[in-house]
Amino acid sequence: MTTEQFWRLIDESRMAATPENPQFANLEKSIRALPTREMVFFEGHCWDLLSLSLKRELWAVATIIQPSCTQYSFDAVRAWIILEGKEFFEAVVANPEKLADRVPRGRIPWIPNGEMLLRLVPRVYRSLTGEDLPTLPRKVPYVLKGVRWTEFDLPELYPALWKKYRGET
Repeated sequence: MTTEQFWRLIDESRMAATPENPQFANLEKSIRALPTREMVFFEGHCWDLLSLSLKRELWAVATIIQPSCTQYSFDAVRAWIILEGKEFFEAVVANPEKLADRVPRGRIPWIPNGEMLLRLVPRVYRSLTGEDLPTLPRKVPYVLKGVRWTEFDLPELYPALWKKYRGET
């Protein structure tokens, strides 16, 4: 599976979504139809993208939106960004403040879909084969990048976002 094929599956699942048939159900159906080898490659692409988005600046923005954003929550944020499609993913990785473009105040959209994407392929693979999903060597190192910050730094680092989500200056 190529990166283009990966993004096509994401986009098709998103475009076909309806209230009765949400994106995640569409994506799971597509994953189940793949040969098991392609499932492994899909998961590999997913983790490469999760690695590319492992940035402290993005975590800071996510923490403004969801106070005390844990590592697990941050994984879900990054998975949800993937589900939003290539264009949005690339925009957010380039400028983490773009995350706020699709997140209204008082709503945490990465729960549950982002969390479910993290478990989707291993769950489907196991249900079809009875085995654990094999791991591929990652093309992108899984290393947290960027400038360190504390929650006390966030109002100064991102004043407009702080005001939007926390209602304070």
